[in-house]
This record gives sequence, C-alpha cells and structure tokens, in this order.
Amino acid sequence: MLVTVLTASGCGTDPEKRYAATLDGVCADVRSALTAYADAATRPVKDGGQNQRLTETVQQVARTFTRGASGLRDADPPGAFAAFNASTADGLQTAGTRLREIAAAPATDADELLDATQNALGALEAPEPPPGLEARAPRCRA
Repeated sequence: MLVTVLTASGCGTDPEKRYAATLDGVCADVRSALTAYADAATRPVKDGGQNQRLTETVQQVARTFTRGASGLRDADPPGAFAAFNASTADGLQTAGTRLREIAAAPATDADELLDATQNALGALEAPEPPPGLEARAPRCRA
C-alpha cells in the first residue's frame, strides 16, 4: 500500500521526493516520541510509579530512534543526500543505544533518570540538511 501511495503522489518516480517522504516519516515518529517523553518528564510526581513510566517512555524513544536509523539505512537516498542520510542514521542509532543503556541502568529516582536522558538527548548533533531537503520534509524542520 505504501508503494501505491508513494507512486500516486509522484514520489515513486522522483528519488529525491521518495527519500524526502521517508525522512519526513522518520522525523514525524521522532517528534512524536520526544513529545511523549516531554509530557512524561513534566508530569508531577503523584506516586512511586513515575520511575517506571519514565523508563518505559525512554525505552520507547530509544526504539523510535533505532527504527528511524534502520529506515534511513534502507532508504537508498540519492547521491546528494547520501552523506546526510548516513550521518543522521548513525546519530539516531547512537542515541537509541545510549537511551536503552540509560533505561536499563538502575536509577535511584526520577531526577537521576531525567538528567541522564536530557544529557543524552542534548548530545545529539543533527547534521546540516542538503539545500532543498527541508522544504520537501517539513516535519524535519527545527
């Protein structure tokens, strides 16, 4: 069905459009996961289950990053986007791995988990997209 949608939208015939659609989908997933994390991180502590909820949310963000990296590696970007794609996929994979490690480590309290997660997310460096790519992948804009 995805192939039908991409072909009907004209993405199937233009490698740059096809890649931009893939990248836009990855960005949408990452934004959604980070929004869920921000929501969980700003909830007031009401019970002792907050660590568990935060851990589950960090695990979900890690899975989203890893899935995004995999999707980008499978994307077959046009030559002009290859270096950007490789760098972005590597960054997502590294961040996903680090977040899984954070979620697996025993945290004494929610603040410790939040600090470690914030540090890992703050260390992310997004590569500069090639000219014209942001216009084709609007959910990837900063």
